[in-house]
Amino acid sequence: MAQMANEVGQTIKTVVIPQKSWANGVTDALSEIVKVNGRCTQIEFKASNATNGITFTLTAESVLAGTLYTLAAIPENATTVLKLAVATTDIGQWSANGDVTFTITPSGDPGASGVNVDVHLQFE
Repeated sequence: MAQMANEVGQTIKTVVIPQKSWANGVTDALSEIVKVNGRCTQIEFKASNATNGITFTLTAESVLAGTLYTLAAIPENATTVLKLAVATTDIGQWSANGDVTFTITPSGDPGASGVNVDVHLQFE
């Protein structure tokens, strides 16, 4: 987990979920357990181009399998950046201290190209 400070001196920690890949014909959800500590302030979700134009769902669950966060219909062939804003709650306000299971679920078969997904999260 990399660390830096934001504009008001709070420590920002970056959590990187190891890249997930799906080959042609594969549609299984893939999960990763990572340790987090703090309030999530940003999510970057980058998906490569998939032949079949699929979307993804990202879910974060606590150790007791409670859903902390979920977002559906994340597009392929794009980088989607979601930030916690004062006036809106693009990613809602959620925090965790300990293991969190992040699950990425494709909406279907990526096709001949396969597809790769990278997810980076920031916590303060």
